[in-house]
Amino acid sequence: MNIDLNQSHYSTEDLYRFFDVKPNCTPQELVQKESHLLSRLIHISMEDSKKKDIELFVRNAKARLMKSEIVNVSVNPVTPGQLNSVKRITQYKNLNLNSRFRSNYYQSSSSNFQYILPIEILNVVSMRLTSIELPNTGYLFTSKNNTFTISFHTGSVTTEHLIRIPEGNYDSDTFTLYLNNTYFYPTAPSELRNIVFSIDPYSFKSKFEYTGSFTYSLSFSQEEGPTNSCGWIMGFRMARYEQQQTTQSEGLFDASGDGYIYFALNDYQYNNNGVNLIGLSQSMMDQNILAKIPMTQEKLSIVIDGNNPLTKTRRYNGPVNICKINVILYDTYGTILDLNHMDFSFTLEMELLYENF
Repeated sequence: MNIDLNQSHYSTEDLYRFFDVKPNCTPQELVQKESHLLSRLIHISMEDSKKKDIELFVRNAKARLMKSEIVNVSVNPVTPGQLNSVKRITQYKNLNLNSRFRSNYYQSSSSNFQYILPIEILNVVSMRLTSIELPNTGYLFTSKNNTFTISFHTGSVTTEHLIRIPEGNYDSDTFTLYLNNTYFYPTAPSELRNIVFSIDPYSFKSKFEYTGSFTYSLSFSQEEGPTNSCGWIMGFRMARYEQQQTTQSEGLFDASGDGYIYFALNDYQYNNNGVNLIGLSQSMMDQNILAKIPMTQEKLSIVIDGNNPLTKTRRYNGPVNICKINVILYDTYGTILDLNHMDFSFTLEMELLYENF
């Protein structure tokens, strides 16, 4: 079989016809056509040396079209300016990662870890979180928010009782049952026996009812503040209550935990424009936040997020090379999330400058 493999004997139009594409095709289309032709070549009965010559011709022809003025103009998705002008002939690659395979597994946590990439990813111009599969395994009550005190006042004498809730997740029934069976039962050896705790099945408001003769107080203050206390979960919006009989919460008992979390990714690059800030009570936090993830599933379920419109893209002012990343999951309060040693996976879509490949 005689084939003219001299590139100079073919015009640009000839090569477009050879690849069966239009002059305004995209680089992705050319790559697909190239792959198709080379895969067909494998099954043709021919000397290996001839196959290599044809393969070289196909690759050079594709490279010639990629460099042509027509392709460059038609696929440039941005208008070059005077600053940070990057000609964006790009392709996309997905990076699928799982915290189970992180570096230094036993010296790190699944919600704060570093991942060293086996191969450096070159010429990245943008990064996007396209999906995350996250187990909703954080506890409603932890060692940071699982205590409150009840004090009884008799004249100048105050008796204080510490109420401690075991770490874990509860619904309104199991939470009520635990408090009444552990602390507020009729034969309790203290004034606590005169208290009954309940959560209204319709309004979901919490209530402490006291039938004794003393005054009492509830204290939900925590070092992290009232919004991160067990009282807040129960619906109580104040840090302290002074009562004689009944204390009812202003808000509702909320067993859902964090309604959302933040996904932060440090790629050790400093030429990007951060687009996500977290507004806390007395500060602003950026910390390489890439996305806000709604926790829409109940406890012990898998949260699968890939379609919500919240900003998940990081764009660089010029192409960068990425060889390692550090991932942190933050809870609603901006502290590192505790997944209780459970792992999660996610996918990053990398936009890469194609000319340099």
